Amino acid sequence: MRFLDALSDWIAKISIRLGCFFLFVMAIVLFLQVILRYLFNSGITASDEIAKYSTIWAVCLAGNVLIKESALIKVDFLDHLWPEKFIKMRDFTYQVLIIVLLFFLVIEGWKLAVEGLNSRITSLDLAWFWPYLAVPVGTFLMIIQSVYVVLKAFSVTKS
Repeated sequence: MRFLDALSDWIAKISIRLGCFFLFVMAIVLFLQVILRYLFNSGITASDEIAKYSTIWAVCLAGNVLIKESALIKVDFLDHLWPEKFIKMRDFTYQVLIIVLLFFLVIEGWKLAVEGLNSRITSLDLAWFWPYLAVPVGTFLMIIQSVYVVLKAFSVTKS
């Protein structure tokens, strides 16, 4: 379990750093766009595309950290009415269902990304593959963290 803890922490750390980088790029590009537009009557041609795809990458990368830290929104205001065993079983079932759904999202996201190899974003002269790749990469990292959460919960209840 120690290896899984280290792997999960490492994935979360790298994801947060990359997500922050993408948000930084978005902020710089939009700031420069405003300055160039209002002071010099010029602009960056693809500023909105860069900002949009940087934000998408940041969000997709941050999703796995939310799963690891159990920071996703959940409805738990009625949990005091249910036995603890039921709540654990329900949460386990939810995690398994989420893993199955994420698995299909990785497959479909990868198919879409591969289809994007054949077309380009004209303003960036970039294949659509790269923006579309955010979905399968982010989802795959979410699967890893979800499996980690399930294994961690199972090892805690077993001991």
